[in-house]
Amino acid sequence: MGLEARLLQDYTGAMKSRDKIALETLRMIRAAMKNASLEKRGAPGEDEVSAVLAREVKKKLR
Repeated sequence: MGLEARLLQDYTGAMKSRDKIALETLRMIRAAMKNASLEKRGAPGEDEVSAVLAREVKKKLR
């Protein structure tokens, strides 16, 4: 299972369990991934998804 599929699965699980913190976090990650795919004009690979996640973690830790 790819990282994107895992994030989507976790997102639907968070919606079903009504976990607001996880849901907000996963929404932020999915939005960042969508922005990255629009910039690239194609589906991001596993390396690019990992880079997006690392970038978002750095943003939130500041």
